[in-house]
Amino acid sequence: MWALVIAALLGAFHRRTRLWHLAHRMLALVIAIGSAAHALLIEGTMEPVSRVAACAVMVVATVVVVARGRIRAAGEQSR
Repeated sequence: MWALVIAALLGAFHRRTRLWHLAHRMLALVIAIGSAAHALLIEGTMEPVSRVAACAVMVVATVVVVARGRIRAAGEQSR
C-alpha cells in the first residue's frame, strides 16, 4: 500500500532523472508482486489454477518490462 502511495507521489512531483526512473521502476515491481500475493490469498470467484496462472503471467510480464526497460535521459523521446 505504501509503495503505491510513494509511486503516486513520485509521479506527481517528478524530476526526470535516473534516480527517479529507478525508484519508480522498483516501486512498480513491488506493487505488482504485492498485488499478486494479495490475489493469491483471496478465496472466491476464481479457481486456484487460473488464479495462479493469471498472477504468474502478470509478475513475469512486469519483471520483463522492468528488466528490459532502459532509463532514458531527461527530454529524450521514446520510440
